[in-house]
Amino acid sequence: MLAGLALLAAATTAALHWKQLQAPAPPRHASTPGQVPSYPGGRDSPSNITPESYVGAEACGRCHKENYGAWLDHPHRRMNQLASDETVLGDFAGREIQAAGGVARLEHTPGGPFTMTLERAGSPRRVYRVTRTIGSRFKQFYAGVLVEGQPTGKNSAQDEVVLPLGFWIQQRRWMPINYFDPYGDDVDAHGNLGFDPWHPKDVPISKVCAYCHNTIPYIYRFGSDETGLGFPMRDMTLDRPALRSELARLVDLQGNAQFPPVFALRLPLDSAVVSVGISCESCHFGTREHAQDEADYRFGPSSPHLGLQSAAASENVERSGEKAWLVNGICRQCHASDGESYPDGSSFTNSRESLELDRSACASQIACTDCHDPHRAGPADSGGPDDPGQLAACTGCHTQYAETRHAQAHGRHTPAQASCLDCHMPRITPGITRAIRSHRISVPGDPQMIAAGAPSACNLCHADQSIAWTVTELERGWGRKGLADPTSALAQEARPQGAAIDTWTGSASQPTRLVAIDVLSRMRDRASLAGLLAQLEVTAGMTRAYAALALERRLGRTLDLAELDVTAPPERRAQQLEALREKLGLRAEPP
Repeated sequence: MLAGLALLAAATTAALHWKQLQAPAPPRHASTPGQVPSYPGGRDSPSNITPESYVGAEACGRCHKENYGAWLDHPHRRMNQLASDETVLGDFAGREIQAAGGVARLEHTPGGPFTMTLERAGSPRRVYRVTRTIGSRFKQFYAGVLVEGQPTGKNSAQDEVVLPLGFWIQQRRWMPINYFDPYGDDVDAHGNLGFDPWHPKDVPISKVCAYCHNTIPYIYRFGSDETGLGFPMRDMTLDRPALRSELARLVDLQGNAQFPPVFALRLPLDSAVVSVGISCESCHFGTREHAQDEADYRFGPSSPHLGLQSAAASENVERSGEKAWLVNGICRQCHASDGESYPDGSSFTNSRESLELDRSACASQIACTDCHDPHRAGPADSGGPDDPGQLAACTGCHTQYAETRHAQAHGRHTPAQASCLDCHMPRITPGITRAIRSHRISVPGDPQMIAAGAPSACNLCHADQSIAWTVTELERGWGRKGLADPTSALAQEARPQGAAIDTWTGSASQPTRLVAIDVLSRMRDRASLAGLLAQLEVTAGMTRAYAALALERRLGRTLDLAELDVTAPPERRAQQLEALREKLGLRAEPP
């Protein structure tokens, strides 16, 4: 009798919670006759979003050995790592790095802590103990806690913060982090440092990085902004009071009455992180019941207080776990970072692929996993050849181009000259070391991009041709009328008549310059080599670093600091560039 009363009370409580829904559930649409659609979440569903439902990657590996083994070698696993002799790739063996009038001392003894000391006359001395690494493939940043000095802003000494120097792995070279990310010019119009490594911003990773660089229970994402949820709110039916109560027992909501809160909460790293780095349950959510009891598994976040179903009727069919809206929502949790975009919606930076795809005509038809196996690492060189499986994702829908002759007639190039991706997903997004593909699937020659003088698919290969030439060819070959805007500043300055590479290298847009640098690294004439060296003279640290990496690719070797130090004072850099021009035969001949 007592058990029956308890069950009745539980059922009554659940019913009351469900009646508190803020919005009605989207209508469910009929599936193929004989099939029963299955959607994540709802009042009859177990939760896979609270800490109790997560079990860790090792439990998954007991059955899914192949995927687990591939994941062990995946950069996702090492996106964050606890600092140790095995995980720290930077040279901390008593190194001293000088930049911007200060010095950083990097010290470590085997088995002991890694420390970064920042000193400059007139600035407070700070000493950090490195706690975590960020990245492991091209660059490695570090997070640490302050052990000497005063914390900045609203931070406490216990906050793990992003440290102001990073390490190029292949080049074995330290640089301030403004040489890795687009911080702009070294010095602003008022003579102030654009980024001052000796007076760092001390961004807490528990407020920013940790949400995506680690595996955390999904419930914590309701303490961040809506983008971090991955799925648009219109696709969610929420019992907000119940979800708020679940979150409030885990973190301090600081009296915020809204749900989700309008600010990103600091994650309690010690208790919130299921796996340091990105592991199985970042995408599959809490799998404890499935791992321990072999319970049926559902894709997507599930809870008695959360119902998830696409508002688009076309998506609500059987096997929803394989549908684009659900797969892409999982990826969108992290691949939708803040940042700016080109006029057509292509991103200026990586880690925004989901947002780009959302702006594409193919968004509802293609899933991230159609091109990417989430269990296996992609190629180390993002400028390498296309994967045949990725091209098959295009012809899976556009079947008329599956045959080479039809694809060639459509593209007016052989597949070896230009693929579907080269034209419709060009490499115009600055990645870490070189330009990578935009994930906004679009047609070449977007009028907004033409008018802005932004990088275009055609001129990435035909860089010596003008933007005006591209407009003419698109009109002649594909009937693309009205691409040129005669009122644009670009047209009025008559820049479209010059070579596109000259337009891009002279652009005020740093992302456009970075793409141009990547193009220059693939060209083989003397002028393009001279153009690369010219980019080493600019006043933006990341642009110089990008140009240095491109020059090394072009030359096929790493340049040591005696040959090229992009962080050196302008006078020293000018001497090095003069010597490089001499060595490469690029000095101007006397008249």
